[in-house]
Amino acid sequence: MSRKGDWIGTYTGKQLWPLDPRPEEVCLEDIAHALSQICRFNGHANRFCSVAHHCLNVERILEQRGFNKKIRLYGLLHDAAEAYICDIPRPLKQFMSEYKTVEINIQQAIYKHFGLPWPTAEEEEIIKAADDYVLALEAKKFMRNTEAWNLVRTEPGDSIQMFYDECWKNGIEYHYYYRVSMLLDAMEADACDA
Repeated sequence: MSRKGDWIGTYTGKQLWPLDPRPEEVCLEDIAHALSQICRFNGHANRFCSVAHHCLNVERILEQRGFNKKIRLYGLLHDAAEAYICDIPRPLKQFMSEYKTVEINIQQAIYKHFGLPWPTAEEEEIIKAADDYVLALEAKKFMRNTEAWNLVRTEPGDSIQMFYDECWKNGIEYHYYYRVSMLLDAMEADACDA
């Protein structure tokens, strides 16, 4: 069967067609590895801050706000497509409609791989609010001249969690993999108990 476009090779040696993604090509190990290697803010942060680190903080904010496991899992996976097509800065992404279509198709394949439906409009709003909140906290910590940015207001004393480890990239990769796996297992156990 012919596929649209060409494939990319992943960390585990799999092949994924960004223009024709399939759930069976998605791999949590690939996502965790790639997101832990991709730097936020297009590399302009005052220290390395990965997309995996960002997603972990989004999930932490959702947990602090009392959201359920499914919403928290969406928070962890909300940028997972970037494992296959990179992180594009917001000011540029809004003008890239074809990129957005590719990103949505990959995100759908990721959600299907993990047995998740596409988030409802309400769930998307919750995730977006947490994403914007963490962006504001990250910008204040890792960037300069943020007064000119259009950031959401954060609460005094709130900060992002730093995930330090002797091999910090590997530590973030492992922590991301663990949190996704833990939430998937907990959701499965909840479903069995119901």
